[in-house]
Amino acid sequence: GVRFNPEWKNGKPYGFMMGVSPKGHINKMLLLEMSGPILQKLHKQGILGKNVILLLDQHFSHLFNYHFLLLMKDYNVHILSFTPHTTHMCQPLDSFPFANFQKFWTRALRMQIRQTGGRKLSELDYWLVLASPLFRAFSHSAIVSAFSVCGIWPPDVNKIRPAQTKSAEVTAW
Repeated sequence: GVRFNPEWKNGKPYGFMMGVSPKGHINKMLLLEMSGPILQKLHKQGILGKNVILLLDQHFSHLFNYHFLLLMKDYNVHILSFTPHTTHMCQPLDSFPFANFQKFWTRALRMQIRQTGGRKLSELDYWLVLASPLFRAFSHSAIVSAFSVCGIWPPDVNKIRPAQTKSAEVTAW
């Protein structure tokens, strides 16, 4: 978002980060702000300073962010990014975790509509409705399975099908 409403935090699950930027999407400064909580989480897990891999896509704010990359390097967090134009085949959460989330989110919204007589979901109730579908879809086992299905971990290049690597065809001008 562009403007932050402190009430948005009501009901926010522990560990979730929120931020705003002038254009409403991730930018260099917002990513740098988020690095603090990322490093704190690594510290709590006892792995801060040990070799950690952080996978990111090719967004400008991720790869051309000198201060973020330097900070991560100082704590042995190694940044790996997906090769351009390959996220459709190797971005793990784009597979079934997001598909399951969409299904669970739709059910939760329908239930909320029934319970409130069709009242629009308010920003204050957002986390109350969102939390359950989010935790169900992005469970530890679902994330681990998604990385395996994509061949990221354990590494397995045979998981990428030849049809996924075909060049795009021009279908219209």
